[in-house]
Amino acid sequence: MFDLNQTLIEGRLGADPEIRQTRDGGTWARFRIAQTPQRFNRDTGQYEQAGATLWLNVVAFKYAARVAATLHKGEAVIIAGRLQGEEWEKDGQKRQSISLVANDIMTRPRPEDGPSNGGRGHQGQAQGGYQGQPQGQQGQAGGWGAPQGGSQGDPWATAPSDIPPF
Repeated sequence: MFDLNQTLIEGRLGADPEIRQTRDGGTWARFRIAQTPQRFNRDTGQYEQAGATLWLNVVAFKYAARVAATLHKGEAVIIAGRLQGEEWEKDGQKRQSISLVANDIMTRPRPEDGPSNGGRGHQGQAQGGYQGQPQGQQGQAGGWGAPQGGSQGDPWATAPSDIPPF
């Protein structure tokens, strides 16, 4: 049987990560993230909470732990990893929990950073984000090599601006 246990979640840190050392000198981190579903309310033009907040324990090793060491409470992150269950007994009752073992951690760009800064990935390098027009595409009729035209309200009908239409 095919075993697929991959999770991608976006959320905010509930506290600064706790950084620890393994017996052999490796680094690992433990922290919690909160993920609250939201929906766009067309009447108010605002996003609103659309359900209960999910708190998820995250454990990170190796490179992901180094990235986690740079994070702070309230920071928005996207984490890829696998779910891992744990069972134990306390006061005669069986208990269990689920944690996310992080393979990769990336910070989500903050709105005040603007559209071109992207997020931080491993060792703080820029990841993703809109970087402007490719070289050699400026000044063409429709921009991006596309002809100009289209209906009113079509975001692809006009020449590109500094902000992508999506």
